[in-house]
Amino acid sequence: MQAKLRVASLLFRSAALGAKFGLFFVLAIFLAPEEVGVFGLVAATVNFSLYFLGMDFYIHANREFRVGDQNKRKFVLAQTARLFVVTHAVMLPTFFLLFHFEVLPWRLLPFVIALSVLEHISTELYRLLIAFGRPVLASFGFFLRLGLWPFVAASGFFLFPHIRTLETVMFFWLIGTALSIIAPAMFVLRWPRSLQIPGFDWGWIKAGLYIALPFLLGTLCLRGMQTVDRYLFDLLVGPEILGAFVLFLGLAGVVPAMLQAGVYSFALPVLLSSAHDKEWVKFSSQLKELRTGLLIGSVILSVGVLIGARLMLILIDKPVYLENFSLLFFALAANLLFAFSMYFHLALYACKKDNLLALSHVTGLVAFGLGTIAFSPISIFYAVPFGLVFGNFAILLTKYLSFRKHDPRKPIANAEPGHAANQRGL
Repeated sequence: MQAKLRVASLLFRSAALGAKFGLFFVLAIFLAPEEVGVFGLVAATVNFSLYFLGMDFYIHANREFRVGDQNKRKFVLAQTARLFVVTHAVMLPTFFLLFHFEVLPWRLLPFVIALSVLEHISTELYRLLIAFGRPVLASFGFFLRLGLWPFVAASGFFLFPHIRTLETVMFFWLIGTALSIIAPAMFVLRWPRSLQIPGFDWGWIKAGLYIALPFLLGTLCLRGMQTVDRYLFDLLVGPEILGAFVLFLGLAGVVPAMLQAGVYSFALPVLLSSAHDKEWVKFSSQLKELRTGLLIGSVILSVGVLIGARLMLILIDKPVYLENFSLLFFALAANLLFAFSMYFHLALYACKKDNLLALSHVTGLVAFGLGTIAFSPISIFYAVPFGLVFGNFAILLTKYLSFRKHDPRKPIANAEPGHAANQRGL
């Protein structure tokens, strides 16, 4: 049964990422490289905004949701929703600053605001379904949010030349995100109506924020690195080549996204429950399975991305992409290092070592900045890509060292050396 669920989840995720891959292909054909670059800036900005709107509160809420009964789960949902109303009211007006200072063009303001709201709702519902142990339904919502609309938009670009604009892409993105909310919301609404809806519990929310905010700091550093890189590359190299950089980052991003669907989303519920119950043999077994899936998946996906990208660029036949193909190797290396770091990330998260995760992401941002500055005298062109690789390597190294030091299974080693090594599974 577990194998069938994993296959179904992978099919939804693969379809979504295949459509996203196709969208990049179509945009590179029909839009100027500068417009592809603007699309990358908008996408990075919207994704970064989600962390200010959500405050990483799911770190606390999903743990409580996972181990609670039905009444506790409804309480968690109600308090989380109330918090998000406040964060949206406070944060959304600040988006106008991006357009006031001409960071983004004014014509895209309505899309950025609407997408930030809907993407946040969709993302939180996705996380909720993962915590509920429903990865297939979560992947179906993922397909609606990231797979259906790129297919429709790409088809429209081929069939109707007059709609080949960036605004059209943003419109289809908006519709797809709205549709992705329906299925998860219906699942939540199936809960018994007889359950009492709790009132506002500011004490519980403050306790959750106390737990989540250190992790939020780390997340903002991580996602900040993955947002600033595009703006910094635009500043140092220029908007035309930014389009190529955005394209290759999007293609390389297929690797961690697929691993999320086929590996991480299945491992996390087991790691959470086994760590909560202190079932360390089960915990170690799941880590071993996670490591195997991560290694095999990374190799297959990396080869697929390199082959697919080369064929795609031949069909696009635009010099700016072919001449800058080397950027893909940096993007792929950065994404692989990030994917490998998730092995230790999930283990630390399950053991509630949030501060260590935050530290690793702060370290990564600092390393990104230092790496970019250090490489700039050698090559302005490769400074940001090198900084990305160096930053993600620092994240991997920090998480590895943190887990080695705080591995909760260490007492097992006092039993039998050979048996302990098998149980630890490192």
